[in-house]
Amino acid sequence: MPESSHSTAKALQQALAALQEGRFEDSVRLSQGLLAVAPDTVDAYILLGHSLAALGQLKQGLQAAARAATLAPHEARTRALHARLLHLCGMLPSAVLEYEEALKLEPMQQDVLINSAAAMQQLGELAAARARYEDAVERYPKAALAHANLGALLTELEEFDAALNSLQVAVELAPDNLELRANLARGFKNCGKIAQAKTHWEQILTAEPGSAAALFGAYLTLPPLHEQDEDVGQARAAFAAGLTEVEGRLDLSTSEQVLEAVRTIQSTTNFYLHYQGYNDLELQRRWAALLTRITHTAFPQLTTPMPKRHRATGEVIRVGFISSYFRLHSIYKTHGHFIERLDPARFAVHTIHLGTHCDAITEVLAAASARFFHWPDLQFHHLEQLRAMGLDALIYPDLGMEPRLQLLAPLRLAPVQANMGGHPITSGLDCMDWFLSSDLMEIQGAEAHYSERFQRLPGLLSSYPPPPVENAVTPASVPAREPGEVRYISLQSLYKLLPAYDSVFPQIASRLPEARFWFIAESSAAVTATFQARLQRSFAELKLDWRKHCLFHPRLSQQEFFGLAKAADVVLDSMAWSGNNSSMEASACDRPIVTLPGVMMRSRHCLAICSKMGLSDTVADSLDDYIAIAVRLGKDPAFHHQCVQAVRANKHKLYNDQEPIRAFEDWLEEVT
Repeated sequence: MPESSHSTAKALQQALAALQEGRFEDSVRLSQGLLAVAPDTVDAYILLGHSLAALGQLKQGLQAAARAATLAPHEARTRALHARLLHLCGMLPSAVLEYEEALKLEPMQQDVLINSAAAMQQLGELAAARARYEDAVERYPKAALAHANLGALLTELEEFDAALNSLQVAVELAPDNLELRANLARGFKNCGKIAQAKTHWEQILTAEPGSAAALFGAYLTLPPLHEQDEDVGQARAAFAAGLTEVEGRLDLSTSEQVLEAVRTIQSTTNFYLHYQGYNDLELQRRWAALLTRITHTAFPQLTTPMPKRHRATGEVIRVGFISSYFRLHSIYKTHGHFIERLDPARFAVHTIHLGTHCDAITEVLAAASARFFHWPDLQFHHLEQLRAMGLDALIYPDLGMEPRLQLLAPLRLAPVQANMGGHPITSGLDCMDWFLSSDLMEIQGAEAHYSERFQRLPGLLSSYPPPPVENAVTPASVPAREPGEVRYISLQSLYKLLPAYDSVFPQIASRLPEARFWFIAESSAAVTATFQARLQRSFAELKLDWRKHCLFHPRLSQQEFFGLAKAADVVLDSMAWSGNNSSMEASACDRPIVTLPGVMMRSRHCLAICSKMGLSDTVADSLDDYIAIAVRLGKDPAFHHQCVQAVRANKHKLYNDQEPIRAFEDWLEEVT
């Protein structure tokens, strides 16, 4: 062997050993030293790319990987490394293409199959990602990561039962992998199996007592559905006690602990707390204090006050909107026109879309914006970028729904920050200055429900687009109508239906044997089964068979949802958390809605919708009245016809209302 070849081989061995031993700086130094004398050494560029990536120097690593792929374009390993660095740098379309090139050269690369699927998933190409993960699982049935990633994708698709199966296989294959066990715990939670979820979180806590994810999981996991009425109070008490535990045990002494805590709050929320029917202000304050403690420790530079920007006469106000749901989604329907229809002569709209999914609605919002940003892979540098935009106001349309917003909302990213009520819960955050609410949906004195300053906007807090119900498609699950049958429908997610009100359905059926009740099943069959067991018990108390009266429809497309509403006779609104979007859409289908408003804004959506139409005949003042109205709608054809005609004649008042937008513009000018 020539001396130069021997020296090259020796240098490569040393660089490889340093990489394998975790001495990444040494590996970089040795690789660069070799390239200084042998600049076309492919293996040196490969080692340099891996080492720089391990050090977090991704751009430099990408340059090394690109050079390796240029020198050896027909080697799968160079194309795979190049694809991986493109992926890590967030250049997802290019990464997917390069992964495909690597797979053409060597189709059986396990890591490339899995990584390419992950890149597709991040791009929103979920069908392609699913097929690739399933291919990886079939080829490599012992690959725990393939099963785990497939489970994560199925979770994103809300196929929770199938996801749980994949996550269980992953942990069986790698029982010591705590990250996979954490994902399994989340999978059990999604299926309503809270005891099993907490068992896995406790196992993680035993192994890693300081784990923020395990602390939040073990002490703050909430059930999506309650089996009995007393379970609600017990769950709230457990959550409050859990907050005390986490407040005392959360350790942010090291950068690693801070980073883990930051990741934790981007993957978990207290979402289900808000569906228990209580005033959550104090618990929200405590939850918010945890978020604030974590984010302010991680990003102290983003907590300092921001003075209001001086604007020259006539200069436009910069207003930002940030959400993961700027697509065909309920949040777009309620809030999209605030982006589309602000006066461009007075306002420069900056729209930040965090969601993976984009569609024609996303394009409409992008076109309506002075600046549009798509950050599906939300990173820490985006926080700095958001603050540097120089916004005058930053609006959160749906704070409380998407966990990643918990990274941003406790920080000071604009002089004025507002929670705009798409998820109608106070944030509890000191840095959230305002809560914007619907005047029609709030009681007098409602400001006591919020930690933020309280601003009423006229109407329904929306300029709702008319639902295209002319495109309705009757679902295959709708049966032929039986003689005399009266079809009542609940259009809500089952977690909105509290056990305290289960008796409504059998009480209606006891007075109207022809009553049939339609529900929409949850994504998890186990969660649906929990609700069905509740129905079985409540009907049995009146010696009725729930199966005779109740039908569960599968998850539906938008057109099928319209078709289902049209096929029903009466909509039964949920108590404690009233239907908003569903009621706007049911009204477009001319359906009368029976509602019982409460005290909190989230229990008064349908009341406000009826008030906007000038209707009151189906608004109850007690549970007995609710049942009586529902029975009358089923028994009295003339009354039912009268209510249908009233909705048909007045529903136009609900849609494209410009008054809230003009009031929002005035508020923006006042506060900025």
